[in-house]
Amino acid sequence: MRPRIKTLPLIQDGTLLDEILATTEVDPDDGPGAWVGEVVDVDHPRFSGRVLVSWTSRTGAHRERWVPALQGLSPRRTDLVLMSQPGNWAEPVVTGVVDGYTERESARIPAAALCLQPGETLRVEAFGGAPLVEIAQSTEGPVVRVLHEDAQLELEGRLRIRARSIELRAREGDVSIQASDRVVVQGETIDLN
Repeated sequence: MRPRIKTLPLIQDGTLLDEILATTEVDPDDGPGAWVGEVVDVDHPRFSGRVLVSWTSRTGAHRERWVPALQGLSPRRTDLVLMSQPGNWAEPVVTGVVDGYTERESARIPAAALCLQPGETLRVEAFGGAPLVEIAQSTEGPVVRVLHEDAQLELEGRLRIRARSIELRAREGDVSIQASDRVVVQGETIDLN
């Protein structure tokens, strides 16, 4: 007999949790405990928060099943995940992503996004309303404009600027380079006029 939780919540589209559990086949060798599986797919055709996980059961049988993940987890394909089979629940639950085995860059998740329409700019202003920085889109790409006559960029560590090519121009006046140690200029060709 399938264990029941006191209240079975409604899923967003009105489906009772019972409907999900009714389609879940529980294997006798998948009793309470924990094991590791690999995520095969993350796009469930109907329910969000479920991932397709492949694993080997305690008896050596291959298993593959859509299982729920804890809220807030975002497993990706090929991730190794820790699954737990609660004693009072009919299916395993993904409780975490096992790290340390997959080479990848850390995911960057935007906290907020703003879509600029043609001709629009994004402006950052000081508390009193004085304009500080403006971001706009030009035909050649994004333009970041500092809106004060004098500005400076400061940081404690090393500053690295990387691009296919770099162009520095002073519309008026001098270009001054100062260092407390060596100044090294390397290039295939160095032109000085």
